[in-house]
Amino acid sequence: MLQVDSVYKKFGGVIALDNVSYSLDGKEIAGIIGPNGSGKTTLLNVISGLVKPDRGRVLFKGEDITRLPPNVIARRGIARTFQQPKVFQKFSVFENMLIAINDRSKIYDSLKRVGLDNQISRNASSLTILDVRRLEIARCLALEPEIILLDEPFAGLTTQEAVLLSDLITSLYKDLGISFVIVEHRLKYLFKLAQRVTVMHAGRVIAEGSPGDVISDKKVREVYLGV
Repeated sequence: MLQVDSVYKKFGGVIALDNVSYSLDGKEIAGIIGPNGSGKTTLLNVISGLVKPDRGRVLFKGEDITRLPPNVIARRGIARTFQQPKVFQKFSVFENMLIAINDRSKIYDSLKRVGLDNQISRNASSLTILDVRRLEIARCLALEPEIILLDEPFAGLTTQEAVLLSDLITSLYKDLGISFVIVEHRLKYLFKLAQRVTVMHAGRVIAEGSPGDVISDKKVREVYLGV
């Protein structure tokens, strides 16, 4: 379904992605981990069209989307959230949804799906971190995506909030058939969700497999865990 072929991206003198290949073949929850600066977010940016690679290409359902703008890619079926939430603090929950799509029915359905249907008029500045995450996911849902890219969704959440977010992701995966690619540092939560984990270091993929496989990989333990 999603295929990243030999993508290379350099920022100044820093190689962010060094001939990275990655694929999502069907319905799954996939994780991407690695130290800071390993290229995880840059990979999401390339997939979603925010960053154009110097070389390589991105295919979605057989179509080359490498040079398409982000809004077109989102409407083709790949939505995303960000490390720093893109929420307009002075706007209400409903107004924040209107930025993504001008369809009231889809807006209400998406907010209900994430549990924010009773906070439609609430100002975004008063939302908890968890509810901001829910709002971001609701905006993705309104676009009816096949894949949602989540960039550190568990950052800043309490244990209880992280469990609630995990439950939401699981329900969207099971009930709606949405695939997820999740970049995350809080491995405890990611490993409970992901069927497959990709490990990046210095702009390269160094390992891939089940959570159990990657955490026991000698190279991963040396590079990522320092043991």
